[in-house]
Amino acid sequence: MQRRLLTTVVLVLLVLLLVPAAVQAMTFDQAVNKLINTGWATKMENQAVSFKGNSMGFRAGGTPSDDAAARWMARQMKLIGLSGVKLEAVPVDEWDFKGANVTVSGDGYSNPVTYKASSFGGVVPTPMGGVTGDVVYVRDVDATNGPWSGSAGAFDAVGDVTGKIVLIDFESTMWWMSLPHMEAGLRGAAAVILTYNPDWPGFFGQEDALAAFDAETDLSAPPMVWIPKGAGDVLKEALTVGPVSATVKNNVNQRLIADGGMGYNVVGKIPGTTNKNEYIVFGGHHDAWFEGGLDNASSVVDQLVIAKAMKMSGFKPKRTIVFLNTTAEEYGLTNAWYDWCIGAWHFITQRHPDWSGRIAGMLNAEILGYKHGNLWMLASPELQPMLEDQLTRADDAGLVLTRNATEPVVIGDPWCWNDQWTFTAAGVPSVSFWSQDNDYSGIYKTTIYHTQYDTKALIDWKFFRDIVKFQFRVTKKFDRGLLPYTLSPRAEQLEAALQTQIGMDAGGDPADPTVDDVIADTVDASVYGHFAYALGRFALTSQRYDVLAGDGSLPAANLPAINAQLMQIEKLVNRNFTALDWLDSTTYPFDQVTRDIYHMGIAYDALDSATPDYDTAAAEVSGVGLMWYGTNFSEPVFKKILNQHRPSYYHVCWGAQGHMAKYQNLVPDYNAIIGHDASTAMDYLDGQLGVQESDLETRIVDMTAVLNETSGQIEDLFPLIADGE
Repeated sequence: MQRRLLTTVVLVLLVLLLVPAAVQAMTFDQAVNKLINTGWATKMENQAVSFKGNSMGFRAGGTPSDDAAARWMARQMKLIGLSGVKLEAVPVDEWDFKGANVTVSGDGYSNPVTYKASSFGGVVPTPMGGVTGDVVYVRDVDATNGPWSGSAGAFDAVGDVTGKIVLIDFESTMWWMSLPHMEAGLRGAAAVILTYNPDWPGFFGQEDALAAFDAETDLSAPPMVWIPKGAGDVLKEALTVGPVSATVKNNVNQRLIADGGMGYNVVGKIPGTTNKNEYIVFGGHHDAWFEGGLDNASSVVDQLVIAKAMKMSGFKPKRTIVFLNTTAEEYGLTNAWYDWCIGAWHFITQRHPDWSGRIAGMLNAEILGYKHGNLWMLASPELQPMLEDQLTRADDAGLVLTRNATEPVVIGDPWCWNDQWTFTAAGVPSVSFWSQDNDYSGIYKTTIYHTQYDTKALIDWKFFRDIVKFQFRVTKKFDRGLLPYTLSPRAEQLEAALQTQIGMDAGGDPADPTVDDVIADTVDASVYGHFAYALGRFALTSQRYDVLAGDGSLPAANLPAINAQLMQIEKLVNRNFTALDWLDSTTYPFDQVTRDIYHMGIAYDALDSATPDYDTAAAEVSGVGLMWYGTNFSEPVFKKILNQHRPSYYHVCWGAQGHMAKYQNLVPDYNAIIGHDASTAMDYLDGQLGVQESDLETRIVDMTAVLNETSGQIEDLFPLIADGE
C-alpha cells in the first residue's frame, strides 16, 4: 500500500515537473506569433522611432539621438539574454540636424513667406541668423538636351552668382546633388536651395515632401537645404514676376572625426554549440532620416524579434549567431563619395577583418513589412538557388511574402546601397531582405523613402511576421548540414558578363563587340589564353561540385572540413570578384576598364582619318569612366570627384574594396576634340589608352590566379565529398 502510494506520488511529481516545460516549449514560429500578437514587436518599433534629434526625427550616425538608440538596443539585447552584448565605437563625422527654413519675399509674394526645409548629411550649417541674398534659378537651359539644372552650362547661362542664393532642381536621374552643390560653391554662391523638377521625375515628388539623404559633398561647398515641390513651384513662378530675396537657415551641429566624432555599432550573440568561431551575422542599422519607421527601425525590430524568438524557442545554433546593428549606414563621412555604410565597413574591414572566411552568411535587413510591398532579396550568386527554393517551400507552408500583385523574388546580386555590400566585398556571402514597391522610392508615383512619410504606420505586422519566419528558415540553411552554396551560378554569371555587348545599353549596334572580344583584342594572347582556360576549369570544377554535393549523401564526419573549405572559397570569390562601376553598380573587375578601353578606342579611330569625326569622338570620350561629370561640371569640381575615387584617398572607405578602374581626367582630350584639334586629342588618348590597357592586363592576370586557386580549392573537396562512396 505504501509502495503503491509512493509510486503514485512520484508519478504526480513527475507530471507536475513536466507540465511547465510542456507549457513553455514552443517553436520559433509560435514564438514569433506571440511576439507579434501580444504587441511586443509594436512596442519595440514605437521605442525605436522615439529617438529624435528634432521634432521631425533624425538620428544620423554618432549624434546624441543615434547614440541613445544604440544604447537602448544594447539594453534590449541584454534583456533578451544575448551574450557578449557591447557597443563598438566607429569614427564618424557627426551631422546633427536641428531644422531648416527658407524665408522669401519679392514682387511675386504679397507678404514674406517662410517654407519649412530639410537638409542632407554632411552639408555645412548657416550662421545663426541665416544667409540672405537674391535668388537665382539655375535652371535647365533645354529640358531635353541640357545643359541641365545646376550644371556648369546652366551656371554659365545665368552669369555671376557670387553672394547669391541659387535655386537648383534635383535631377537625381542625372547626377547626385554633390556636383551642382560644389559647382555653386566654386562660383561663389552663398547658399543652395534644392527642389524637385517634374521634367526629370525622381525622388521626393510629393507636393509637401521634405527630403534627406547623404550629400556626398565637400566641406568647401555652401549651406544647402531642400524645399518641397509645392514650395519650389511657387518660388519658380515668383521669379518670373520679379526679383526674389531669401534668407536660408540650416541649423546643424557638426563634429568631425578629427574632433572626436564617434558612433556605435551594437553587437550581441547567441553562442554556437559546436562551431563557436564560425558565424552567421544578422545585419541592419539604427540610424535614420526623419522617423525612419521602415528605413530602418523595422530592421532593429526584426533583429530583436528574431533574437527573442530564438531564445523563447530554445534554439541552439551550431554556429554563433551575431546580431549586428550598425551606425552611419545613411551617412558618416564628409569630403567623401563613399559616405554611407560606414558602420558595416568599419566592422568587417577595420574591427573584425579576421572574420572573413569564418562567416557562413550575412543576412541584412532593410525596410521590412511595408504594407504595400513584397519581399525582394539581393544575394550572392552562390546563394540564389537556395533562396529561390526556400521561397517555394515558404509558399507551400502558407507564408505570405507579398502585399501586392508581384511575387517575392531574388532580384539580383548584392548592391552597395545597403550594409551587405561591404561584407560581400570583404569575402562574405550575403543576402539582403527588404520589402517595398516602386511607389516607396518615388520613381513612379509618390515618395515615402527618406521623407517625413516613412513612419511606423506603414508596417503590416502580419507581413512582417511571415518575413521573420522566412528569415529563420534561411538561417537554418546556414547553420545545419552542408552550407547552401551552389558554385556553378558564379561561373555562369562570369561568362554572361564577358559575353555582354558593349554599347547595347545605350542603343548600340547589335554588331558591337562583347566584353570578351575587347579583352581578347587588348591583352597579350598568352594572358588571354590562360584566363580562358582558368575560367573553363572553374566552370567544370564548380559544376562537378554541385553534382556531387547535390545528392545529399556526404559523410557526416567530413562536413566540418568541407564547410570550412567552402567559406574559404567564398572568401576568395567574393573578395576578388566584387567590383564597382562608375555608377556604383556591382560588376566584375574587368568590366569598367574594358568598356573604357572600348570607348577610348572608338574615339581615337574617329579622329584618325582624313576627315575626323569630332561628334563621335566627343560622344565616346564623354562615356569613359566618370567623364559624364567631367563634361557637365567645371574641371575643379570634376577633379574633386576623381580624387574621391582614388583607392589611396583618405576617405575612400569601402570604395577601395571595389577594384575601381583607373578613372582619368579626359577633359583636355574632350576640349581638344570640340576644338577640332585631332592631333592633340589623339596624343592625349594614346597615352591614356596605354594606362588602361596595362591595367586591364593586370586585372586579367590577377583574376586568372584567383580562378585557378578557387578551382584548386574546389578540387580539394572532391575526396572529402566522395569519401565512403
